[in-house]
Parts: sequence; structure tokens; C-alpha cells
Amino acid sequence: STAPQRIVSRTSPSQSAGMTRLTTWLPIVSIAAGLGLWELIGRLTPPVLFAPASAAFLFLVHQTESGVLPAAIAHSLLTLITGYALAAIVALPLGFAMGRVAWVHELLHPVLTGIYAIPPAAFIPFLIVWFGLFTQSRIAIVVIMCFFELLVITATGARAIDQRLLD
Repeated sequence: STAPQRIVSRTSPSQSAGMTRLTTWLPIVSIAAGLGLWELIGRLTPPVLFAPASAAFLFLVHQTESGVLPAAIAHSLLTLITGYALAAIVALPLGFAMGRVAWVHELLHPVLTGIYAIPPAAFIPFLIVWFGLFTQSRIAIVVIMCFFELLVITATGARAIDQRLLD
């Protein structure tokens, strides 16, 4: 017989309710304690070194109301979307080709594995020299951060497709 087994709890309903209350309040208390500690340390140190949480919150509100923060967020999102799209345009077809065509895999795998072993942050100084500190270098950083992950995942997925599904 393959009837499902009933799991027996070793805690009483009152203990379970207590744990639920604890797990509900613990994150809230933790965040409040962290903010309180931040405020305390900020008030005990010079504001140039460590601003209190209240000052940071007021600055956040001011930057939002003035439109500076929303504009900066929009610019950052555009940079992220552009970099990800460029990485996907190249990595997805290349990864699919590497996963399904043996000679493409044999040709590119050693080179890409060698480059993939380099931490993406190591490319940042070169990108700054080539593109400057402008949007192009930021987009290039996003491309490099996304390209290899997309390539590896797509190639692995394409290699794992059952041939019967493609026929």
C-alpha cells in the first residue's frame, strides 16, 4: 500500500503558536535593533565619519522629493537593462550553439573556460581605461558580469536537451 504517511509533530499547538509569534517578531526586532545601534553610533561619532540613521533617512527623503534619486535609479536601470540585453544577445545563441554543436563547443570551450576563471572585477580597470568613467564602461561591466553566466547556463541547458524532443 502506498498510502501517504502522516507526519507527527513533537511540539504541542501552544509551542507551535509561540514559535510562530517568535519567527514573526524576530526580524522586526532585529531590524529595529540594527537601526537603533546605527543611530546611537552615529550620534556618538562625528557625522563626517558615521551619519546617524535619522540623517540618512532625511537625506533619502530629500533626494527623492527633489527628483535626484528617481533620475539616478532610472539611469542605473537603463544601464543594467542595456548591459543584460547585450550580454543575452551574444551569450544565448552562442551558448545554444556550444550546447548542441560539438565542434563549436570544442573550439570555444577552452578559451571561454580560461576567461571565465578570471574574476569579472579584474576587468574593471581595463574597461575604465578603454571606456572612461562613463556609461559605456558601466554597461561593459554589466555585460561581462552577465555574459559568462548566461553562456554557461544556456550551453549546459542545451546540452541536456533530450535529442528525442528535438526530432
